[in-house]
Amino acid sequence: MTVTVHHLDNSRSQRIIWLLEELEVQYEIKKYKRNPETFLAQDDLTKLHPMGKLPVITDDGFTIAESGAIVEYLVSQYGNGRLKPKDKKDWVQYVFWLHHAEGSAMLPMMERFHVRGSLPPEVADKMVSSFLQPELEKELDFVEGQLSKSDYLAGDTFSACDIHMTFVLQLAEVVEKSFAPKRPNLAAFMERVQSRPAYKRAIEKGDMRYELSDFSKGFY
Repeated sequence: MTVTVHHLDNSRSQRIIWLLEELEVQYEIKKYKRNPETFLAQDDLTKLHPMGKLPVITDDGFTIAESGAIVEYLVSQYGNGRLKPKDKKDWVQYVFWLHHAEGSAMLPMMERFHVRGSLPPEVADKMVSSFLQPELEKELDFVEGQLSKSDYLAGDTFSACDIHMTFVLQLAEVVEKSFAPKRPNLAAFMERVQSRPAYKRAIEKGDMRYELSDFSKGFY
């Protein structure tokens, strides 16, 4: 049985490809392109799932949506104990970061790009400087603090929550330009995870790139 990843370019689905590469699972990618004007998917994705959003995977007769749910499914079905901490203390952190990525961490990034793309510049600037940028700084300081205690977010061993959080941090890095020298632990973490062979293979297969000018048009 082959897992099918329904992949929208420059999107959350990139980390699903990365996870599958780490797990060494046989999979195929069905690619969808964004409308260059709206930055939304050109295809009617409700044919895949009623929510009409990606990522979505199909596997063994199941259609699964939502990044976190997909990560949990793949680690459970194909992990064989990999990419998930065995120690309870690390596991608690693993669960937190897995859900934090699409919750508190992603929210200020989504708001920032929507504001930049939909409001007059003077209004957007005020919202960013007074609220959204401080929220981003708070988030990055939080991550930096966690990484001062361990090499990865859930202990000293790489796990699926690192994959899940990296997408958010890459978006933040587009805004921040560089995490160093202000946040050296975060900068070192990003270098470690992005040097992994599975990450590099996933980037090539998913054709991923990050441009703030693109993301400011909308965020899917």
